Amino acid sequence: MVLNLAIDFSHIKAVIFDMDGVILNSMPFHAQAWQNVFKNLGLEITREEVYAHEGETGEAALRKFLEKRGRKISPDEAGKLLALKREEFKRIVKIEVFPGVVEFLEKLLHMKKCLAIVTGTARQELVISLPTEILQLFQVIITGDEVKQGKPAPEPYILALEKLQLKAEQAIVIENAPLGIESAKSANMICLALTTSLDATCLKAADMIFKNIQEAANYLGEKFKIAIN
Repeated sequence: MVLNLAIDFSHIKAVIFDMDGVILNSMPFHAQAWQNVFKNLGLEITREEVYAHEGETGEAALRKFLEKRGRKISPDEAGKLLALKREEFKRIVKIEVFPGVVEFLEKLLHMKKCLAIVTGTARQELVISLPTEILQLFQVIITGDEVKQGKPAPEPYILALEKLQLKAEQAIVIENAPLGIESAKSANMICLALTTSLDATCLKAADMIFKNIQEAANYLGEKFKIAIN
């Protein structure tokens, strides 16, 4: 656990979560879906490469994956490949919520904190992935297909703040990928990172780094409790 001890928790009114790798242990299935699609193209892609681009919109990630391999595609071709990836993800995914997530969300609501999700995942993948009983706990959800510029641009988090009617200093972000951290920090927000996909050396731009959501929940729960009292 790496901490920034200078953060003032008394002003925090909302916690904004990335979804894949933070709420859901879904990144292995996203990586496998990409690998299956690329295999059909006669190409290979590693799990680590997919993880490094987590948080970007599907189209942005796809273009970078292919450009690295010397291939360019039209918007129509990109749309077809993204549809194939979504179908493959839907076929193989097994929903697994990280231990402690539901309890953490309920504790935050009890402490009168607003909850939001900001994800690079498309809305239709989110609906497939996130159980309804968890989905309904969030007041605001921003997906990758609902913004003009996805992560690492600040737009997704700025939009979330607008919908929450909060200032940047009134919310904390929980991420697990470099591009998501960059997006949050570019929006002038405090960002906590989890080493659920990548190790701490890849996440050093975050204000704090935790092993998993339970460790972050224990820390934040105590800090919020102190701030309330």
